[in-house]
Amino acid sequence: MQTWDLVIIGGGPAGEAAAMEAIALGARVALVEQRGRYGGTCRYAGCVPSKTLLHSAEVLHMMQHHAKAIGLPPVNPDWDFRAVLRHKDDVILRAGGEDGYDVPRSFRDAGGQTFTGTAHFHDPHTLNVAGELLTGEQFVIATGSRPRVPSIPGLAEAGYLTWEGIFDLPTVPEALAIIGGGPLGIELSQAFHRFGSRVTVWEAEDMIIPQADSDAVKVLQAALEAEGVEFQLSTQIKQVRRERERRIIIAARDGDRREDTVTHILVAAGQEPNTDTLDLDQARVKCKQDGSIEVDDYLRTSAPHIYACGDVIGGYQLAHVAEYEGKLAVGNALSRTQQRSDQRVVPWVVFTSPPLAHIGMLESEASAQQIPFVVAQLPVSSVERALLVEMQTGCIKALAHRHTGELLGVEIVSYGADDLIHEAALALKLHASVHDIADVIHAFPTFSQGLGLIATELVGKLDSR
Repeated sequence: MQTWDLVIIGGGPAGEAAAMEAIALGARVALVEQRGRYGGTCRYAGCVPSKTLLHSAEVLHMMQHHAKAIGLPPVNPDWDFRAVLRHKDDVILRAGGEDGYDVPRSFRDAGGQTFTGTAHFHDPHTLNVAGELLTGEQFVIATGSRPRVPSIPGLAEAGYLTWEGIFDLPTVPEALAIIGGGPLGIELSQAFHRFGSRVTVWEAEDMIIPQADSDAVKVLQAALEAEGVEFQLSTQIKQVRRERERRIIIAARDGDRREDTVTHILVAAGQEPNTDTLDLDQARVKCKQDGSIEVDDYLRTSAPHIYACGDVIGGYQLAHVAEYEGKLAVGNALSRTQQRSDQRVVPWVVFTSPPLAHIGMLESEASAQQIPFVVAQLPVSSVERALLVEMQTGCIKALAHRHTGELLGVEIVSYGADDLIHEAALALKLHASVHDIADVIHAFPTFSQGLGLIATELVGKLDSR
């Protein structure tokens, strides 16, 4: 039996960040990874492969469709989906750094040790990993999440894909049904449609990406529909059945029966935490009703020496938030100084084309909290750079506190929104006012000028009170 200052369970973004932070603090660290592949869902079945495929699909779309808009002849190249997948696999390997799929070499060079296998708590201070017992003074649980599969009659028998298999298809689906209108489902709807699939998104709610601003979502959905992606909103799938190589989806909307025949089904209906194999009751760690681990503001669980972070605690299920939480959990576990988790300013992006980027408060949230505010919205076409590159689809929406002028939230649908959002994130972090943003000189011609324009419009609304 070996004893460690800190035992970390899970080698995804949260676990890796936690491990490197613990090594930097001089701790004796054990890192347990079930599959022995470090980087987690984000690297192998999420962010990295999806954004790589999205970029390949965008380049293909630019050649086939956008070229004509900018005075160039459209090109329909002879392309091979298998080559696109090989590129995706190469990017995944390179994203792992010098060790590919392995843990960072610097972790082992500094004395950290890795263990492969499913972890079970034997008691509050002992972990069983493939028959080997590890004793720890402190623990960090960062076991991530897996695809949530809805209970739809016939779905399992008909066969479906999740993010764990969609990136390894040998050919482009002829007809793809996507169950779930969240960020991943929407991103892949555009990617596979651009690769040639007929794509339909099935969503039980009345809008896609429900965590986003409804005005921005309408603009994005219209852009996707203009390309040919189909949407079935406010629709409940009642049954799925298989007929040879086809899947029949039977659904209902407002009492009307709807039916579609597809070759493939992608389930993109959210995530559920990986807690069921940990034997958390042996460690006296409490979970919420949905299975996620209950933590306080310092990421401490109901067992004072055990912390948890990343997807396994729910909340924002994003790689950059998981990394932040991993470092914070270790700092709190190993230091006398305790720091609260601060997630007031968390940017997130839907990497469609154009992307949708968000930071801060939605208009609906400000209204619900009875915060006095002013709001402004402008089309991306009012930004001159959009005209120059013929990318005028999109909008910018922002709100500011009516009395102080402090920026409260920003939603951008625009080419480059994934990068533009960080100026707004910094402004929120510093409690800057829209007067501050309006006074910033934005280079011409850039999409960043849109933030200056929206800030100026908000300033005008504040001054006209």
